[in-house]
Amino acid sequence: LFIWPSLALATKRAHDRDRNARLTIGLLIAAWVLSFAPGSIYDGMFSSRWTETPLDAALAALGVGATLAKLWLIITLGFLDGTQGPNRFGPSPKGGEDDGAVSVG
Repeated sequence: LFIWPSLALATKRAHDRDRNARLTIGLLIAAWVLSFAPGSIYDGMFSSRWTETPLDAALAALGVGATLAKLWLIITLGFLDGTQGPNRFGPSPKGGEDDGAVSVG
């Protein structure tokens, strides 16, 4: 239910930052898929099981990678400002003097 609006919003924010949305969409889909993964992916991040078996190490590394990807998405899409003025995806949604908008009044 939430994946389609999330993808649309992430695409819009990536375009606001003058970036292609492929990486953002890929990370969002990967995060969504990993949200259905067993808890063992994240359990290994906070325990000493990293070296017990190669599978534990791989699951822990996958959990760390997923956490870092989600953090990058939050910072990039949530906190960083878009490009000033128009870019290759169109005018700035904030408006401004460089976006080609005509002010009336």
